[in-house]
Amino acid sequence: MELKKEKISLLGVIIMIVVPVAGGGYGIEDLVGTAGPGVTMLVFIAIPFLWSLPFGLVAAEKGLTQREREVMGLAYQGLTNPEIAEALTISRYTVKRHMHNLIEKLQIQGRMELVHLVGQYKK
Repeated sequence: MELKKEKISLLGVIIMIVVPVAGGGYGIEDLVGTAGPGVTMLVFIAIPFLWSLPFGLVAAEKGLTQREREVMGLAYQGLTNPEIAEALTISRYTVKRHMHNLIEKLQIQGRMELVHLVGQYKK
C-alpha cells in the first residue's frame, strides 16, 4: 500500500502547534522544569502529528479524499453537520454528502462507529 504525500502549509503547521497549547497549560511549567525548553518544544510540535496519525491511517487505508479527511476529523471531535459546514465554509448538504461517502467507504453505520474506528487506530 502506498501512502499519499500531502503538503502542509506553514499556517497549517502553526495551527497544529498552537491548538494543543491554547487549550491550557497541560503542565507546561513542570515539563519545562523537568525536561528543559528544547524537549518541551519538541513535544508540542510532535503532539499534533501524533494526534492526527490515526486519521491518516484510516484515510490511507480507505482511500479518503482530503475533504473527507477534514470532515472525518471534525465529526470525530463531535461537531454537528452545521458546525462542520461553518468550519469548512461549505454547505450543510455538502457535509451531509461527505458524511454519506465516509459511512460507505468506512463501512460503518454512523458517527459513533466513526469514533470507535478512529479510536482503534489510536491504540
